[in-house]
Amino acid sequence: MTNSNYKIGVARVAFDMSKFMGRTLMGYNSNDQIADGQDSTLFARAFVVSDDKTTIALVVADIWACTGAIRRKVLELVDAGQIGSQIPHDAIMISATHTHAGPSGISDHRLFSLMTGGYSQSVVDEIAGKIHQALVEALHARVPGGIRQISARADPDKALWGGQRSNAAYQANTAENKDQINWENLFNINMLHLYREESSQYTLGIIAWLPVHNTAFGNTNTKLSGDIFGKAADIIERESTALIPDDYKWTVKPGEIPVVAGLINAASGDISPKMVRDGEGWKRRDVPSETALKDTLGTQIAKAVMSAWAPDAVTCDTHHAPIAVPIVGPLKFALVDKDMTSWNGKTNPWVADRDPNKNYPRVKYPQETQQDVQTYTGALGLSTFAGSSADGPGPMGLREGIRDDDMQTDERVIQAALLMMSQRANASDILSFVGLTVGPALALVALVAAVPPLGLLVTVLGGFGVTAAVASAVVLIVKDVKSMQAEPLDVGADYVDGHKPKPITLRTAKIGPSVLPVQLIRIADVSMVGFPGEITTLAGRHIQLAVVNGAANGGAAVGFVNINSCTNAYSQYVTTPEEYDTQHYEGASTVFGPNTMDAYAAHFYELSKSMG
Repeated sequence: MTNSNYKIGVARVAFDMSKFMGRTLMGYNSNDQIADGQDSTLFARAFVVSDDKTTIALVVADIWACTGAIRRKVLELVDAGQIGSQIPHDAIMISATHTHAGPSGISDHRLFSLMTGGYSQSVVDEIAGKIHQALVEALHARVPGGIRQISARADPDKALWGGQRSNAAYQANTAENKDQINWENLFNINMLHLYREESSQYTLGIIAWLPVHNTAFGNTNTKLSGDIFGKAADIIERESTALIPDDYKWTVKPGEIPVVAGLINAASGDISPKMVRDGEGWKRRDVPSETALKDTLGTQIAKAVMSAWAPDAVTCDTHHAPIAVPIVGPLKFALVDKDMTSWNGKTNPWVADRDPNKNYPRVKYPQETQQDVQTYTGALGLSTFAGSSADGPGPMGLREGIRDDDMQTDERVIQAALLMMSQRANASDILSFVGLTVGPALALVALVAAVPPLGLLVTVLGGFGVTAAVASAVVLIVKDVKSMQAEPLDVGADYVDGHKPKPITLRTAKIGPSVLPVQLIRIADVSMVGFPGEITTLAGRHIQLAVVNGAANGGAAVGFVNINSCTNAYSQYVTTPEEYDTQHYEGASTVFGPNTMDAYAAHFYELSKSMG
């Protein structure tokens, strides 16, 4: 097989933005963010690649996450339409750019819908319909073509797209592990260049992985936007189209975009565009406005990507000369659904990687240090409600890093208030569970259960040191949590201890996903990991190594491993166990306990091994 034996099709379809107006924006859980206009159009971008045996498809959508509801609807449309027999379900990967300026209503899990205006079938239908349309158009647009894997090393003094937003959690990792992350290389360009068989100048598509949160716009924005990724994709598409030789342009219909750019949210769970390097630490970026930040970073990213595949056409001072490698090899895919609450196994070992130029670290980690661990039914910690202090602090004024062994009285009161709404238990049991003295606190729990007038609740909470502003936020959140289906509080000590040091605040088994899709797509020796959530930088490296090791034990060699976050489903965050232990926002939002990363690593290892 030569690389021109591929058939490649791309398509870009715009969402009907009017369907999203008047809804809460998705990402910050702020009911004040009601969409009242648009900064940019949102799109579904599809890439379909076939060889003589297999067809695989990738969709990149300008949404917060591809939820299970969206994926199910897309597959329903695939089966009912023209392409059901041409692309297997397990070969379709649907990723999101993770914009926080897209529509809510996209999840039928109450954990993600009740605080953002509820589930909307019309929004899901619009998104799924346009994703399906993009798949159909890309499939029908296939032409003989080739693929290049391109990498370009970042200039650490100039490629400042973001920085560590949860440094205390990151620093909790072992020195051995931290030493393997070269922050100077964090923003290396890693991309696939898809082109017609005539020449690599005849570009069809660009797929690039960006390890930074797509959150230039914060929690006061009310405009729909593709944010940084949307800005960069628009520039890449326009400039790439302008570079296509004139003898090809005549084949493009008026209004068509012949080049499609899919920018994927990679392992960016702890990376914010609002943070930059400051010596050995990190500081908040000084920018005139969120729109300016979006435009500046989007333009920088676009220039870096363009210079990587068209170095003679674009001047870029943030990245060094790129290396392009033609991809030649078969297409493979696999997907399995895994119950993340019932895994038992061993901690994931680092192993020696053969090539320091790949996008995962070279590490040696003795196998004998592995331990037997397990996951647990889901729960959120109290710092989940703190939000990320860098990207969008929550409305309750809570701090990150609330552990069960260092909680303040007012924090235990808020924990009790939220537990009361989500647990079927009497007041004294809840107070005992959170470590509050039974007595005057009973009045608090009774009041919260009734969702009283704000003035009354402020007075009672004030007696426990809770400010009026926090009390107001508690009322808003409690009203939402009260609508969720309650769970009994009959949890055993092993469950509570298993989640430690997370102070269990909201159990998610009834309101969030537990069975999640684990997917791999392989184009020759390049792997795409369909990850159903967000993952921190170092946890992402574990997943990459698990895929490499699994492939090696299955008799295959894998070069680059790329993390596609927020893909096919959404299940909150995944951190390393050390990061989890700090209970910063990301760790508090790792729902299946401290060994969640190890469970995913084991699942991706087995999946990669099975693909051979």
